[in-house]
Amino acid sequence: EILSLDTMAFTPGPTMSAPRCGCAAVALDEHRIMLAGGQSLTVPLQRPGSTLDGDDFDVVFLNTTEILDIRTMSFVPGPSMSSERDGCAAVPVDAQHVLVIGGQDSASTLLATTELLDVATMAFEPGPAMPTARSGVAATRLGGAEGAPRILVLGGGVSTTAVIAVEAQTGARRRQ
Repeated sequence: EILSLDTMAFTPGPTMSAPRCGCAAVALDEHRIMLAGGQSLTVPLQRPGSTLDGDDFDVVFLNTTEILDIRTMSFVPGPSMSSERDGCAAVPVDAQHVLVIGGQDSASTLLATTELLDVATMAFEPGPAMPTARSGVAATRLGGAEGAPRILVLGGGVSTTAVIAVEAQTGARRRQ
């Protein structure tokens, strides 16, 4: 859905290729937004006497991405990540890279791993590992006013500790 800040009213937005919840969203540039990971719930053929409770849904954890072109308001498939990531976060590292952080996989394993997307090639590579596995995380890029730009990762899983996951120094990446 799209919120008009002028009218403070929502209108329907574009349709994704598949249902997706628990995903991350991040701007790749001024015209493209990437959705990463999450899970897709599908309803199999309804069984006689079914009440559509939790046992009636098939849950698929996703390693896929979708790219929304805001000029056409349409989605296209994006690159796949190496891991399923439900409850992950995504944040720009610099103008050419996006970091997808944490999440959990279909085995309910919390992830300490990250994946770095090169926006020019639209390919993922392994990113730095966090000291704490996290799902349901929040992340934001901190400016460089008090030193090198950094990414702050907050919450997720059972953790209450804030972790500095990546330091980006003048376009160069430094891994932990």
